[in-house]
Amino acid sequence: MSNQIETRLRLGATQINVHRVNGESAWMDAVDARRTAQRLPDEWSLTPFTAEQQAAALQDTPREDRAKLVPSETAGPFNV
Repeated sequence: MSNQIETRLRLGATQINVHRVNGESAWMDAVDARRTAQRLPDEWSLTPFTAEQQAAALQDTPREDRAKLVPSETAGPFNV
């Protein structure tokens, strides 16, 4: 697991790979990625969450909602 921020240049814009506490990740424009991680630090991060953080987040999810947790399959608003 890397603690470095992953970046890339796409169509002239810098993008950052943001990580969600459930294990998903998505490329976002740098400004949006930093803003998202700053506004929602318990859900999004610029570096991957640890296994312990992911397990704790899953424990906080009500059991009836766990069945609804599915990967976004790159169809969400943060995926290119």
